[in-house]
Amino acid sequence: MSMMISVFATCFLLLYQIWVKHCQNDMQTIVLESSEYRNDFPSVTFCPQRPMTEERINKILQRMILPTGLRASKFRHNIRHYHEFLAHTKIDNATIFEMINILKINNMTMNDLINDLIDPCESFLHSCYFDERKISCSHYFKKIMAARRYCCTFNNRFYSDKNENTYRPKTKSVKYSPYSGLVLRFNENRFGSNTIDNNETKSSVSNENKIWICVLNSYESLSGTLINYAIQPGKELHIQVEVSVKYAGNDLHNDCVDGDVEERPYVPFYSVSNCKLSSKIQKAYQHCNCIPYFYAYGLVNHSKEICDIEKTICLNDNHNDIWRDKQNSKYYYESLCPSTCKIFNLRKTTTDIPINGGDFACSRIYENITNCGAILRVYLKTEISNLFKQEDVKNEFNYFDVREDPWINAAVPDSFVFHITVPSCVPHDR
Repeated sequence: MSMMISVFATCFLLLYQIWVKHCQNDMQTIVLESSEYRNDFPSVTFCPQRPMTEERINKILQRMILPTGLRASKFRHNIRHYHEFLAHTKIDNATIFEMINILKINNMTMNDLINDLIDPCESFLHSCYFDERKISCSHYFKKIMAARRYCCTFNNRFYSDKNENTYRPKTKSVKYSPYSGLVLRFNENRFGSNTIDNNETKSSVSNENKIWICVLNSYESLSGTLINYAIQPGKELHIQVEVSVKYAGNDLHNDCVDGDVEERPYVPFYSVSNCKLSSKIQKAYQHCNCIPYFYAYGLVNHSKEICDIEKTICLNDNHNDIWRDKQNSKYYYESLCPSTCKIFNLRKTTTDIPINGGDFACSRIYENITNCGAILRVYLKTEISNLFKQEDVKNEFNYFDVREDPWINAAVPDSFVFHITVPSCVPHDR
């Protein structure tokens, strides 16, 4: 019996020594294959420069009572910019006081007026397709007030159910081509020449008739600065999204500073972190005791007051301190939030190409739809670039489970194989 114990102990010690030696000198490569996760599709948001029609403006003018001394022509001119009141664009205090007076006389809130003024999202869209399947524009696009203007957003993370719970269902793209992804055809009547006043007409190429496009990582807030892709009447705009996977380690911010953006064919999108968003909300509340309207729509169970029109003056007066986060070092800002990095690279593959050779004539482009509005295609590129580099993982244990790690889930295509080198003695489950 004692001999058996001795043999067992000897074997155990021998195996332990071999194991220690192996740990000190060897590495092993783990091969991971994902066959069930595809790319998350980004959020796509369009923001019309003129989100209201003359017909809606006329209906509102007919039923509103104007203060004594305010000419209807001046009110008609100003009302086109009222959707900017709740955004943090600078508006002079005299105009704000005038608006406060109008709302009081008509027993309305600013939100009531804007909702009456702004057309629903589907009014801008002739048809919507996702992965070559026709979808309901009214169901998939939500009207919101973004940081600088009124917008309609697709696949944004903030939705509210009937119990006012906020959630964001993930929308996956299963195909890779300019005809898959999201294909939007805008209504012709939302572009072109529009009669503004009796003798004032805007041409079809003016900013008044452009629709600005913003493509975001779907995990980020929409309250950031919009990327100025513009689509015009009779034009087709392609935005190709190349997905990049970066190791989410301590040095991730080294990729965040790029001074040569304008010279590159790829335009990096720098995400707006929740940390910075929370900092702006906190600053606004410190100055004005309210939360800006365009930051509040995605908050859950917030008890703080939302800024109304009267607080717009306070937000204007403290504009620089609230929204400009001064950089006090290479990577950190006054809000103490580290710089965030890109996950998506956006590239315009076809820009401002007129439909049908530039004569703005209708053409049978998609599913026999004949409409001269404009087309937007946002789609995922087939190739995946900037994957894990060996130097990223050589000095520490970096085992990633593609089913759990959000940085990978945001960019794992169908059936992609990862080769990751790890110390051989570290357990392979996290």
